[in-house]
Amino acid sequence: LLALRGSMNKIVLYGFVAQDPKMAHASDGSKLADVCLAISGVNYDQKPVTPMIKTFNIRCEGDRYASYAFYNAKTGDQVCVSGELRYDLDLKPYIVVRAPGGRFQKMRASEEVQDQDQD
Repeated sequence: LLALRGSMNKIVLYGFVAQDPKMAHASDGSKLADVCLAISGVNYDQKPVTPMIKTFNIRCEGDRYASYAFYNAKTGDQVCVSGELRYDLDLKPYIVVRAPGGRFQKMRASEEVQDQDQD
């Protein structure tokens, strides 16, 4: 049996900001930003196959990530998000973006990632 160090829980999503981020503060005073990310896909369970839009709740934790998301991401912006998959008390999934290893990047119109180092 292999003993794992660290988490193998990582998710990467490309999508569009569905509404402007909301800023909050954690109990320790650090900043939090909540972002709703919309992605498009195809529903293969329906006949005929139909396009669909799915939304994900993104929680940016820590002053650096939260400030970047809040001040730079607006409704309609294309972003790349990398973080950990978590579940709230109602078992609804959300993505946590935090250091180390998390990433929240706004995409340029040419779809190239901006040089935004956030480790």
